[in-house]
Amino acid sequence: MGTLPLHVTLLGAGQVGRALARALGEDCTLRAARRSWPKQAFAPGLLLLCVRDSQLPDVVARLATEAWRIEAVGVAHVSGVQSFELLAPLRPFCSGIAQAHPLLSITAAGGASFEGASLLVEGQGPVVVRLKRLARRLGARFVDGHGVDRQLYHAAAALLANGLVALFDTSSSLLAEAGVPGDELERLLVPLAQSVVNNVARQGSLRALTGPVRRGDASTIERHLKALAGRPPGEQALYRAAVAAQLRLARELGEARPAELRRIAELVRKPRSAR
Repeated sequence: MGTLPLHVTLLGAGQVGRALARALGEDCTLRAARRSWPKQAFAPGLLLLCVRDSQLPDVVARLATEAWRIEAVGVAHVSGVQSFELLAPLRPFCSGIAQAHPLLSITAAGGASFEGASLLVEGQGPVVVRLKRLARRLGARFVDGHGVDRQLYHAAAALLANGLVALFDTSSSLLAEAGVPGDELERLLVPLAQSVVNNVARQGSLRALTGPVRRGDASTIERHLKALAGRPPGEQALYRAAVAAQLRLARELGEARPAELRRIAELVRKPRSAR
């Protein structure tokens, strides 16, 4: 006898909820969290709370007072930073509680492909089994999140996903200042960014490092800093922080002369006027 279809109810029609609804297609119901809920219970299966972190306590409180709605569902939230224990008031009424965070950049403009992405899950009860089935349906990797420090995990994810956008924007600004036409900026930077991601995927971040820091080329770093001297302080600080982070990789690679790496470290320390 085959496994019955897993029905997923998505409560919250924001970016994540809509992206999941597009990816799941059939056997999926998308409901706005702020509108009146149906008079009947949620369909048996899985209830995913796709609301903002600030909304979660209110949604949980309402579900706890209307517990008859969740008797046949496992409940999970998709927040990356909140523990699944935030759902503890619902534990006596449903078939398990969990956190299920898709490690993916999801924007308001378009659908996201969950293929190959990771779904970090921590929870208790049959809901975990249902989340494994959900991951398979999405083409995502199920990752056991028990024991993971949520705050550091989410900081790491935000640093890459959102920091990369900030780096891209800053690089675009510098290219425009350098005289590159506006319609060429993305054509130049997108393939560059993609080549870096491909190198990391093939070789790991250590071997993917290229450029003047890996070579210990302090003179080039000094030229960069002089060119940035008239730019906004935030751009200068971003460049200095990025170079400082590369130094650990360059030291581990061991290709550059230690004296040159020490010179680079001195160059990117905060200017005396900023100390």
